[in-house]
Amino acid sequence: MQRVSSRNTFFLKRFAPIIAFGGLLLFLALPFIGGRPPLAWLFISAGLVVFVGAVGWFILKQTVFDLADQVFDDGDTLLVRKDDQDERISLADITAVRHGSFFVPLRVTLSLRKPSRFGSEIAFLPASGALPFVRAPAFRNLMTRIDAKRTP
Repeated sequence: MQRVSSRNTFFLKRFAPIIAFGGLLLFLALPFIGGRPPLAWLFISAGLVVFVGAVGWFILKQTVFDLADQVFDDGDTLLVRKDDQDERISLADITAVRHGSFFVPLRVTLSLRKPSRFGSEIAFLPASGALPFVRAPAFRNLMTRIDAKRTP
């Protein structure tokens, strides 16, 4: 079995949100270090933190939290791991492969003919090659085999 998903997924799903929201809380707490800030500053900064936090949470929910933790190529199937659950997906059951957009360039979404326990779509970050934003040869090979299975 060869891993086709990125090893950075765990960090991106677990630690990056903690760092980001911790930074927002630090921004809110900084004025208290030098003394008591004016009441207007508290309302403005608290509102800003809540707004940025809500927008950030929405973006993370749409782009990061639904990612599969690990995806392995096992010949004619993919082994998908997400939240301590495993599922085998046949390459023949993949109907479409969508690559990332402008905002999430590395994200890959696989549309399935039959819904799995993870839903009708599985999203993951592909393993990158030696250069950033360059897909690894194992991933390019997998995409070629998926296309061959879909072509009658």
